[in-house]
Amino acid sequence: MENPLIQQEPALQSEETVAPQTTEIQKENVGFWVFFGLIALFAIPVVGLIACIVFMFAPKKKSMKNFARAVFAWMVVRIASAILAVSLALNFAANLLLPAINDQLQTQFQSADELFGLTKSLISGDYSAIIESLYPQLIARLGEEYAPLLKELSKEKYNEMYAKVVKRDYATLLKDFKGGKYQDLSDAIGEKEFNHLIDQLEDASAGKPTELFDAVNEYLSYLPIK
Repeated sequence: MENPLIQQEPALQSEETVAPQTTEIQKENVGFWVFFGLIALFAIPVVGLIACIVFMFAPKKKSMKNFARAVFAWMVVRIASAILAVSLALNFAANLLLPAINDQLQTQFQSADELFGLTKSLISGDYSAIIESLYPQLIARLGEEYAPLLKELSKEKYNEMYAKVVKRDYATLLKDFKGGKYQDLSDAIGEKEFNHLIDQLEDASAGKPTELFDAVNEYLSYLPIK
């Protein structure tokens, strides 16, 4: 006849084994709001990174440590991706954009010596020398009808005028023209061309596009004007 106590012993051992395991799982469980708060904390720049490193080791619950470690791993991936993206962008700029800019400069100015000379003239305030140097490019763009005007404007006595053009102070310059300050220019190029120049000044002071001043300022934009 079987002893009933022997049949019950395995059941009692099983209950004693399961009970501690269940208790450990319950202790290990972390609530929804804890993870919610950790996500918000880790999202804070700098502070979140420091907190994430602390939570990788400090908590007693393994699930919180694992969560912090997973978040930290994603931070590393994001930082590495950002560095890679910046590196690719700089490489793109170096290989594509800079040659394009260089080609544009070479289109506007025939040589580095010419660009250096224009910059030197700009620093010294000799704006008329700039117009003289840019004369071929301006004629090619504007046409031969501007030749008398550009030849006259290449004289040093118009430096004060160019200083206002560089600053785009067209309103003051327009007052000077209408006030007779540049009557010598009218006598040199003729009344018709002089009036046409005044019309362009009026458009420029109103913010409208003009042939002459837009062309001059486009070339000057490549120089270190402050």
